[in-house]
Amino acid sequence: MRIMFCKAASEQSRKYICHAENCYRRGITADHPFIIWLLQNAIHLRQNFQWQFQQIIECFCKKDAKDIVQMYNVIREQIYLSSNRHDMDVKSLPQLALADFWTGKKECPF
Repeated sequence: MRIMFCKAASEQSRKYICHAENCYRRGITADHPFIIWLLQNAIHLRQNFQWQFQQIIECFCKKDAKDIVQMYNVIREQIYLSSNRHDMDVKSLPQLALADFWTGKKECPF
């Protein structure tokens, strides 16, 4: 599985992780706050939450925004409940919403 990361072209486009519909997705915005968090915590997540980390990656590769947000909310809760055992700062767990994805119904960020 491969994901292409790219820097946002503007502050406006930095608000979006990627297109909401998987079929239109060409890359992931590397400097979106959620993606920054994900990349900074990738090693810890992979070591301590391997299944959950894999699910997040698969969602970004194969799923639409609604499914990504739904899956991440489940995973976020699992990490939150296990955080004491795995020394994870739960305050750092970002929120993720449909507004983090570009739908094309808004002004084009590019």
